[in-house]
Amino acid sequence: MWLISGYEILQLAAPLPSHEILKKQGKLCSWRPGHSRRVVLISHQWAGLRHPDPAFKQFTVLQQALRNLAAGKVKMQMDTISAINGIELEMLSPEEQVNCSEWDFWYDYFACPQITGTSHHPCEYSPEVTRLVQSIPAYCTIASFMLVLAPSIQHSDTGEVISQRTWHKRGWCRLERAATAFSGNSKSILIVSSETRLLVTASPDWVKGCPAEGDFTQETDRELVRAVTCRLMEIRCANFQRRGEQEKWRFYRALMPKAQGTQGCQFGEEVGEFLHRYELQTPACCFKPVLTPLILAALEGNLDVLRGLLDRSANVNQVVRWQLPEMHIDGYHTALSLAAMLSTKEVVKTLLDWQASLDIVKNMNNPSVLSIAGYFGNDRVMKLLLDRGASIRTCDEEGSGPLHVGAFSPNPRVTQLLLENGADPNS
Repeated sequence: MWLISGYEILQLAAPLPSHEILKKQGKLCSWRPGHSRRVVLISHQWAGLRHPDPAFKQFTVLQQALRNLAAGKVKMQMDTISAINGIELEMLSPEEQVNCSEWDFWYDYFACPQITGTSHHPCEYSPEVTRLVQSIPAYCTIASFMLVLAPSIQHSDTGEVISQRTWHKRGWCRLERAATAFSGNSKSILIVSSETRLLVTASPDWVKGCPAEGDFTQETDRELVRAVTCRLMEIRCANFQRRGEQEKWRFYRALMPKAQGTQGCQFGEEVGEFLHRYELQTPACCFKPVLTPLILAALEGNLDVLRGLLDRSANVNQVVRWQLPEMHIDGYHTALSLAAMLSTKEVVKTLLDWQASLDIVKNMNNPSVLSIAGYFGNDRVMKLLLDRGASIRTCDEEGSGPLHVGAFSPNPRVTQLLLENGADPNS
């Protein structure tokens, strides 16, 4: 794991040097167990097709932000949802801010050998590069936090304005975000959008947009990212099972098809096989706390099992108390509410056809099912919910309607759909 110190970052000038140049100049250090300095992983969207920052615009913002941070001139704030709901996030202390030039940073262009000197992130697939990509989860575990470098600038080749919004859409950036969330440690994500603003968050955006569903310059990267994401999920599931946290193990296992890109593509499984796979004994199995077989099938997108359970009189409106603060889930849920968050249009339609209620869910601040779908960016189910009677005007306990809540989603189609269906932007 090749790192560069904050001091060296502040001395860099255009053009941004590659790994080979910095290594030859002795400006990189290799991480070893017992590393004494704080490690920070920088995640960013490339501002050029063949170079991460051709005009040195992103890096100029990073350099000035670090100087301002050391001088106490950066406005640091927690993301709104975490602040409203009292979710604790690790914030930088004044002493840590002053000493930011003493941190060591991982930055892909500095850490990754550039075989041709012109290749797109994550470089051409030499064995060394492949090992580096597969090591991203380990790097995120080692890092104290992830710093997202996402100022609004113009892409040097496409002319597109890239920003925090477009960073959310990039497959490689999503992988780094997911790896940070799965790192095994509760750590914050610091988003640098300007020289003076730092947003601290640990939001569940990794599940709002799976890495393999993101945008890629090279389509061949998608399967590599998918493989690493699935490996992350497998490790997380194994850790939960080893610790005896069966409900969390089931929940994350049910999300595996989403990570694999196979959600809604499972066919022919019998209910008995499904129950055995989740170590459940009967369709009516009920522990405390519990994710029912119906909920698990809904999360998987497993329509055959879902219909089989409903045919066996599974309660479509059974309510469970489910808490997973790292995903902003904390309240009373049904198969419909969790499917509206994380599953497919076909699953939601099936549940509604079986008379699933739109009015039972009581997640944080008691939002509507429509608001929950919007917050998690699941625009594919929202039009269906509206067609089936979900109100676009129902507000939660904070007075926020679907449009307010949906604005927190990184998916712009959420607000577009709500506005097209009569949401009042001035309410």
